[in-house]
Amino acid sequence: MFQGYTQGAIDFLWGLKLNNERAWFQEHKQEFTDLVDRPTRELATQLTEDMTEAFPRLGLELKVSRIYRDARRLFGRGPYKDHLWFSLRKPGEQDGRIPCFWFEIAPDHYGYGMGCWEMLPTTMAKLRARIDRDPKLVEKLALRHAIDALPERERMVILLRFYRNFTQDRVSKVLGVSQVQVSRIERRAVAHLREALTE
Repeated sequence: MFQGYTQGAIDFLWGLKLNNERAWFQEHKQEFTDLVDRPTRELATQLTEDMTEAFPRLGLELKVSRIYRDARRLFGRGPYKDHLWFSLRKPGEQDGRIPCFWFEIAPDHYGYGMGCWEMLPTTMAKLRARIDRDPKLVEKLALRHAIDALPERERMVILLRFYRNFTQDRVSKVLGVSQVQVSRIERRAVAHLREALTE
């Protein structure tokens, strides 16, 4: 079961970035296996199980990247990647054109999301036209992202008040604070959302 990444994983990835050569990697291969590869595969397996349970009809397939670069595409870089990623996607021949869920860990960041990396220009043109016809979809996504970025208590008040239609009095009972405090938190949260959506 995935227990998280340690500082040792980040230290290894920095070491690999700064010493990207076979001799260094061979000397530190066990660190790679224990600190980076194994936790990444544990996280990937756990997420695959959770996603398959939640969405069995998607038939998602797990793909974990290799640490070795494709020798045909080194372009003066070392033989190893300084990051590791995995993706969950529906099986298909044109992998880069199929939307996937992904996670990546690198020495200076981690990232996750959903998307494609080799979308055809015609498909992108259709997507842009769809957004132009109905921008509300993108506006909803922007609002959801802004809500997710709020501090926990502000997020809870917004979700309960505007998505569950709770009164301020009912929210105060759920959160164990006064109705006046709920009102203040709500005003602060709305101000934060306005600020985030006008940037």
